[in-house]
Amino acid sequence: MVPIPGASALATAIAGAGLRAETFAFLGFLPAQDKARRARVEPLAALPLALVLYEAPHRVRATVEWLHEVLGERDLVVARELTKAFETIALLPLRDAARWFSEDPNRERGEFVLVVDSGEAAAPAEVTPEAERWLRALVAEMPPARAASVVAKLTGAPREACYARALALKEA
Repeated sequence: MVPIPGASALATAIAGAGLRAETFAFLGFLPAQDKARRARVEPLAALPLALVLYEAPHRVRATVEWLHEVLGERDLVVARELTKAFETIALLPLRDAARWFSEDPNRERGEFVLVVDSGEAAAPAEVTPEAERWLRALVAEMPPARAASVVAKLTGAPREACYARALALKEA
């Protein structure tokens, strides 16, 4: 599928992305500082929507690494140089995106729209008792998304389930 040029790169990228999500949130350019990035992305992480952002060539590889750390296993659509001679629209797992960029230096050139699809449509699994203990300890010390990411790596529990539980613990 090749989208027709539209009013903005955002509309063109969404048209060509083939998303699982029914809705999306446009985040623009993410801030350079980690704390500000997290403040913008973490509240949306558990919602069933795609996240769409613009990124500069010199930051794109680091950004996809950071997105994988924060969001976990998701699909990513890289829309590069839309409506231009070197247009690229690539669908790949977010975990493989940094390597994909490093395999060809030309992939890091141009204007980027990154579309991170929503997580799996299935309801999140329950967290194990071990994951629950870790979440209780960590949610008091760090943001829920970071605690969920750490616990998912330590226990193998689904990140989305850990995040949902971390949010509930934080509110309690």
